[in-house]
Amino acid sequence: MRQTIRIEGIPPNLNITRNLHHYKSNSEKRMWSDVVALLVKQQAIKPVTKVKQTFEFYFQDKRRHDPDNYAACAKWINDGLVNAGILPDDNFTYIESLTIEQGGFSKQPYVLVHLLDVS
Repeated sequence: MRQTIRIEGIPPNLNITRNLHHYKSNSEKRMWSDVVALLVKQQAIKPVTKVKQTFEFYFQDKRRHDPDNYAACAKWINDGLVNAGILPDDNFTYIESLTIEQGGFSKQPYVLVHLLDVS
């Protein structure tokens, strides 16, 4: 089974988060985790036990974006999936693979998180 979560906006990337004060970083992480937890309920995402994940980013502009800088986004989103009970945990036992892709461009940036159940 394949499920897709649409997240409006893009969480801060690694270049941004590494310069945040730890209180601000924790606050941002908690906010994005809460957003994801709410979205999975609204979008009726079902719990999974083992997945292959693809994070598909739709950016607002055509500037270059380094895929590895968006690993921080994946971390915060996965924490939200764990908190919402969609994933048991965010380690290799439950996430077989994680891919970060550029999906395209949009006036309103967003992220699609594809969960392919491989259990």
